[in-house]
Amino acid sequence: PLSCFSFREDTFLTPSSRFLFPLTHHDLSALSTWLHARGDARSADQGQVVMAMLPRPLQIQMKILGEELGSLFDELGVAEECYSVGVMSRVLADHVVTTAGTRPARKHAPKKLSVVFVDRTLDLFGASGFQCESAASLLFDNLEELFQGSNDVKVDLRQLFNKQDSDFVINGCLADSKSAVPMETLLTTDHMTLCEEILSSVEGQIQLDPATLASRDLAAILPETDTFSKYQNFLYFQVLAAILACQEKPDQELVNYLSSTDVSLLWTTLEDAVLVGQLANSILTQYQETEALLPEHIATLLIHLYSLFGELSHLMSDTDAIELAKLKNMFFKRVQACNSALARALHADSDEKVHEKIEHLFARLESISQERLSLTQLSQLTSQESGSPQYTPLLEQLLHLCLDTQEDLVDVEYRSGGLRDLLKTGLGLFTRAVSKPRPAGAVLVYVVGGVTVEDCTWVEEYRRRTGREVYLGGNCLLNKQRLVQRLLGNENLFRG
Repeated sequence: PLSCFSFREDTFLTPSSRFLFPLTHHDLSALSTWLHARGDARSADQGQVVMAMLPRPLQIQMKILGEELGSLFDELGVAEECYSVGVMSRVLADHVVTTAGTRPARKHAPKKLSVVFVDRTLDLFGASGFQCESAASLLFDNLEELFQGSNDVKVDLRQLFNKQDSDFVINGCLADSKSAVPMETLLTTDHMTLCEEILSSVEGQIQLDPATLASRDLAAILPETDTFSKYQNFLYFQVLAAILACQEKPDQELVNYLSSTDVSLLWTTLEDAVLVGQLANSILTQYQETEALLPEHIATLLIHLYSLFGELSHLMSDTDAIELAKLKNMFFKRVQACNSALARALHADSDEKVHEKIEHLFARLESISQERLSLTQLSQLTSQESGSPQYTPLLEQLLHLCLDTQEDLVDVEYRSGGLRDLLKTGLGLFTRAVSKPRPAGAVLVYVVGGVTVEDCTWVEEYRRRTGREVYLGGNCLLNKQRLVQRLLGNENLFRG
């Protein structure tokens, strides 16, 4: 279908629904208030949400996405069995199951596909990390997308070659089918190694070394030409220009510093009863007066911390109020001093209103710590297997639980489409001995809220290691900027 496009061989995106993002606990409380104001006694606070409870614009978004996925399954000729982890995933899975009943050909297709829908909000730690382990991570995190919903980035060669000629502007270097650097290479190679490999590949044709690249003196080395695109190596230089643009961002020193803080250190610090506000302040202290520090950096760091330490939410008590107040004050100063997207969204005609917006934003941030409280098997993102705490992505845990073990699936719900399917779940009074269905065979994990470059890399590693047929889907390619916008800048519940 035209609404889906392939990001790589085993990953696809549905960009027409790219702004859809799962509701947080804060949003569910607002939904309950909205329902009660309309005379509806139902409550969404416990996550028991059905499609009819949602505001009409959100229902429309969910149904459009469900129809897009249904069209994809029709095109593939597969009969899907749906599973869900999370509130929004449950609603979406139920809609896909319901509409599948109106397509008998799909329901009785010979090929089977297990589709596991997962809410992005259950694991925001990886999406909010500052580390860029691959060239793809660096480029997608730091450069603007080529056009809305695309899997490519803008590249401007004029700066690299000290030119103002429009012929030097070649937008896009990642998704081009003729690209000299395939997506697989970008996903599996760090940016410095990739630069060295590119420079090595053009050796003998153009005398170029990393020092020359850093000094931006390429114009003096390349022969004069009317159009740069005449060179057979121009695709290589697109990637080099993109990497250089990322490395020269004003906040790069700050980002490098934040990326050096590892999970083990954070975990050890928090176990010593240092709370999230205090921990964030200690990390940001030396940069709080610098122009490089944007509200987005503070918000991303808090998303990172609250997502990881959600299982320790009992530690987030009033004793951290003073530290959080300091952090809010730092945030207010950066909002006043910056013109970033988040700062503009928080600007108001009085300081009092700005503070009110910041309080609302921090309430949404703190609600992240509650996202996994209803889970049992997937409640933690860390493990102690190697002696020190290590982050284990939710997708890794989910696939291991579903495909590599025989444990009962407590957190993974099977969404049935009728009485026969309902009995298969073992929920009936007379079917206690019936094993609940579990994903098997070809498995598609669809992340509501978007997939990250790291998700793509990990799923590919899992496929190679196990030989299993596992695919990944999402409604957008998520990076830190989009995460902050989706989680804090958008009104996800009442978005029109």
